[in-house]
Amino acid sequence: MSDTEVLMAMQEFFPAGNERSFGAIAALTAEEVATKLGICGVGEQDRAEVAAQWEKFKSEADLVELLAAIDTWLAVNLGKPQPDFPIWDDLFERGASGRYLYLYAAAMGVDRVSKYFDSIGVSQVVISATLQVVPRHLTIYKKKWNHIGTDAGWWQLLTLRGVLLQCGSLQFHRLELGSSILAPHPWYDEAKAQELGPGFQPGDEIFGIHIPQGTDLSPSAVDQSLNSARVLLESIWPSEKQRLFTLQSWLLDPQLRKFLKPESNIVRLQDRFTLLEGAPIADEDTLEFVFRRPGVALEDLPRNSSLERAVLSVLESGGHWHAVAGWSNQH
Repeated sequence: MSDTEVLMAMQEFFPAGNERSFGAIAALTAEEVATKLGICGVGEQDRAEVAAQWEKFKSEADLVELLAAIDTWLAVNLGKPQPDFPIWDDLFERGASGRYLYLYAAAMGVDRVSKYFDSIGVSQVVISATLQVVPRHLTIYKKKWNHIGTDAGWWQLLTLRGVLLQCGSLQFHRLELGSSILAPHPWYDEAKAQELGPGFQPGDEIFGIHIPQGTDLSPSAVDQSLNSARVLLESIWPSEKQRLFTLQSWLLDPQLRKFLKPESNIVRLQDRFTLLEGAPIADEDTLEFVFRRPGVALEDLPRNSSLERAVLSVLESGGHWHAVAGWSNQH
């Protein structure tokens, strides 16, 4: 999609920003932008560059209106898993102001979401780790495009809305089966879901697991992450119903077992989940996660690790990688 199409889609989705959000944008200074991004963990040089663009951004009326709408929506829906929002492409054609849109949303929303997490009992350690989504996606964008921006910028809205937390090496995202865009799909049919019982039905709350770039997937790190998350999530978002941990990723594709040792971290991760059938093809997502080199031909991609070689071997032989869904009991 072009930037114009992305902007139109976002404008159609978000209600108009309210007076409070417009007032906050008008009052926010470049120095405060830098300070707020520092709270998120953005490095000094990067946050200075983003802050220096702030006054120019405020002169672009359509982007200001969109930022106000995003900020208003985040405030109204703070801590709520629904309503969901679509996944939009990043803004590439509007220059620095377009690339920094989600960074400005983070600067406006970091205090609000931090106070929300603190009010429900999330530790400062977990809050700080969760906010690292901002510099992490900034780093990925730099690697891909050689300048500042936020890769998959929409992802930051999950954190700023207060529905995603990082506990240890993994992220945990509050979702509803059958309605959330990032809920596992395809899921069990109605008869099988009924047979499996509570926790497997459409509308049931689950916690989607997400794997940050470069995170520790050793069995001990995953154990620590899952155990910490079980305790925290039951504390801050209690429920009498069973809630599953789910994951949908090419990392659960059973083909990986042909290339990796049984004791590898990825194979050990797969062993934790019951896998579903019917997974969609995810060649582009797999290449994106492993290489972060958009537009590069397969023959020009590196083959330094067994994982890189495995991914390319399947694709060059005419095969595909799949986003396989799996679940594990939370309790």
